[in-house]
Amino acid sequence: MRLLLMDTQHFEVLQTLLRLFGQFQHEMKVFTTAGSRKQLMAALEGEKLDISWEVQGEQESRRQFAWRFTLELRSGQYDLVALVTVADNHLIFARALKQMRGQKSLLTIHSLNGYFKYKPSFSLKRLVRFIGKNKLVKQSSLVQVLSYGVADEFRKLAAGSSPQKKVIVIPGSIYDPGRFSSRTLSQNENIRIVLPGAVDERRRNYEDVFRLLEKANELEIRITVILLGGILPEYSHWIRERIQQYNKEHDNLVSFGESDVDQAIFDRYMEECHFVWMPFKQAMIIQDGVEEYYGRSMNSGNLGDVIRYAKPFFVPRFIAIDTGLREIAQRYDQVDELLTVLQTMDPENYNRMVTSSRNVSMNYQLKTLTDLHLQLFRDLIP
Repeated sequence: MRLLLMDTQHFEVLQTLLRLFGQFQHEMKVFTTAGSRKQLMAALEGEKLDISWEVQGEQESRRQFAWRFTLELRSGQYDLVALVTVADNHLIFARALKQMRGQKSLLTIHSLNGYFKYKPSFSLKRLVRFIGKNKLVKQSSLVQVLSYGVADEFRKLAAGSSPQKKVIVIPGSIYDPGRFSSRTLSQNENIRIVLPGAVDERRRNYEDVFRLLEKANELEIRITVILLGGILPEYSHWIRERIQQYNKEHDNLVSFGESDVDQAIFDRYMEECHFVWMPFKQAMIIQDGVEEYYGRSMNSGNLGDVIRYAKPFFVPRFIAIDTGLREIAQRYDQVDELLTVLQTMDPENYNRMVTSSRNVSMNYQLKTLTDLHLQLFRDLIP
C-alpha cells in the first residue's frame, strides 16, 4: 500500500505516524521542509521504513509547495493521504481532498478553535482561511488529535457541522524503553528543568520563568533552567534582552538564541534534565484573533516529550491533562509553589518520580499504540 504525507511544522507527530504505519511495510512519500527532514532522519535512525522525500525548495513558496503536493495527490496512486500539518493554503488542500477517488484521508488538527470559530475582521485572507479550514474538516475521512481532552472538545465543536466525523487520539510520540537513560538526582546537584520548544511569549509565561530563577537564587535552591528551542524574534524580542541581562550575573539559564536546536542536542538536554516545565498561558491567540486553550482546544507537543523521555513535569493547574499523565504531573496555581517542591526535593523522592514516569511511558510503546488502533489501520488501508 502507498501513503502520501504532508508536514511542515510538527515533525515529531509525523515521526509517530511514520513508525506506526511503517510497521505494515507500507511505501510512504513525505512532503516536508529541509529542516524537518533533517530532524526526522536523525530521529528515525535505525528504523527500517520505506520512505521517499519531497523537500520544499529554497526558492519555492508555501503555495507552490502546496500545489506540488496536490498534483501528487491527484495522481491517484495513493491509498491514504495524511495531512499532519496544514499551516496555510487550507482551501487548496480541501479542494484536492474533495477530488479524491475513494482514497482515505487523515487530518491532524493542532488548534481546534481556528477551524470552527470565526472572529470577523476586514481581512479577506482571514475569511478565506476560515472557509478553507472548515472545508478541510468536512472533506477529510478522519481527524486525529493528540489528547483525549482535545478529542472531547472536537466532538462538541463538530456536532453541528460534521456530526458523523470520527476523531481519534494518537499521541505525538512513542516511548522506546532503553533508548534514553533514566536520570537520577545527586544530593548537591543542580536540578535541571527544561522548557522544550520555541521561545514564544504567546504560548508560555516567561515572567514566571524569571521569577522562579530569581526566587531560587535568593533561597539558594540549586536549579538550572534550559530554554530548549530558538527564540522567535517576532513574538519574543524582550525575552532575548532579559536573558542577556540575567546571564551577566548568573550562570544557571541556558538558551540557544534564535537558532533551531538539532535533534541530537535536543535529545541530550532532554535526557539529562530532571523535569519538563510547561508554564503555559491560560489562553493564547495563534492565528486570526481566535483564542486557543492548551489541553482543551490545542495540543501540546511537550506532553509528547514527557512520554518519549519518561520525565515528571510541572504544569499550571488550569491546563487540562489526560488521565494517563496526571500521576507524574506536578500541578501549581502560583509559580512560587514550585519553590517548595524544589526545596524539598531529595534523591529518594526524585527516584520515585522517575519510576512513576517510566511506568506511565510504558503505556505509549509502539506495540501498545498499534494494538490499540489496529482495527483503525486496517480500515484506513485495507
